[in-house]
Amino acid sequence: MQEYLLQFEQVYYTYSGTQQAALTGLALKILSGTKCALIGQNCCGKTTLFLLANSLYKPDSGIVR
Repeated sequence: MQEYLLQFEQVYYTYSGTQQAALTGLALKILSGTKCALIGQNCCGKTTLFLLANSLYKPDSGIVR
């Protein structure tokens, strides 16, 4: 069985005061012991993903493990 360092399952997050979602249906699995990089344009959800991963934010729906 594979062990995951981080796992997102159908994660949705919208900042209060906005109508546009920051993350919609995010599904991501990162295996333990692997190296990866997260790149993207400004305002695409990178920081939101890490804030959710560190439990500083709670998703509107979905699971973060």
